[in-house]
Amino acid sequence: MEEFEAAVVGAGPAGLAAGAMLRRQGIDTLLLEEAGDVGSSWRAHYDRLHLHTVRWLSGLPGFPITRAFGKSVARDDVHRYLQGYAERNQLKIRLHTRVLGLERVDARWSLRTSAGPLLARWVVIATGFNREPFLPQWSGRDQFKGELIHSSGYRNPGPFVGRSVLVVGTGNSGAEIAADLSESGARPVWLAVRTPPNILRRDVGGFPSQVLGVLMRPLPVAVVDRLTAVAQLLTVGNLSRYGLKRPPRGMYRRLLENDIIPILDVGLIRALKEHRVGVVGATGWRPANPARCGRRRYWVPPGLRGVGRHTRRASPQRPTGGPRRNDASECARTLLYWLQQSPLRQPAGARHRCQTDRPRCCA
Repeated sequence: MEEFEAAVVGAGPAGLAAGAMLRRQGIDTLLLEEAGDVGSSWRAHYDRLHLHTVRWLSGLPGFPITRAFGKSVARDDVHRYLQGYAERNQLKIRLHTRVLGLERVDARWSLRTSAGPLLARWVVIATGFNREPFLPQWSGRDQFKGELIHSSGYRNPGPFVGRSVLVVGTGNSGAEIAADLSESGARPVWLAVRTPPNILRRDVGGFPSQVLGVLMRPLPVAVVDRLTAVAQLLTVGNLSRYGLKRPPRGMYRRLLENDIIPILDVGLIRALKEHRVGVVGATGWRPANPARCGRRRYWVPPGLRGVGRHTRRASPQRPTGGPRRNDASECARTLLYWLQQSPLRQPAGARHRCQTDRPRCCA
């Protein structure tokens, strides 16, 4: 049976970053990807999609996104960047390989895959925070005679020109799809809202809102909520007359408590004010198995790590953990530290680093 020091489940952005950082630390790592290429989920997104985040803050560790892709990186360029990242870091990736289960066996993880079993001392779960489409079982859904699709099945507004469309959900996907439909001839377009969202301009005067968010992160929650409320009022205005009431909670508090990010506007505000949108199934996603990612409360077994978004560090003594950032670099340092503590592996020339500089994630 094949054996590796670390196995990464998933070859999307989080998996590629984890694999690159582990390899940089000298850890023999295999990436397992169900699809036929890396970053495959990006190819499946709708045509109009560009990164809502700033290009120079959106690259993976050790390899920034080239300026040639522009300020707002397009969907296909993101996919090309991810492929280039895998090649640059010479990652060992096994495509068309589905992980069917994990089992703890003698201080190792046994991975049951579609290509056969393998062993790994450490497993990193990077199966995606937005992986499995979620479409509610609305009452009367089976009797609906029109077309019902999730946002994952939306590509462009072509099939909807001249048709009435209801977009359900005001996440970034729902907001952008509603704007896309209204700009391309779908009439009328409604946007169904359960909880009014926090909306920010993607940039103000050429300065990205994301950068402001990073700068304000150390401030108290109440202060950030107050500042962003003022920013929304000055740059977005009062949208109540267009059907979007003021959000019941501040932007930062809603992010911390419910993991709901604000909408970075790419056309919805204008569509609302021009009465082209008055409110397609953009009702969210769920993390993929075999392990959960994101803000969830769970105990992490020995040798298992998750990357992508945020996670809670936990232990049997403190099962609920606490909020912390778990990025690929920190994950790699964690795995390297614990590997170096084991008599089974002592990487030459690396041990002294951890003796004097123990990773924060291991403290």
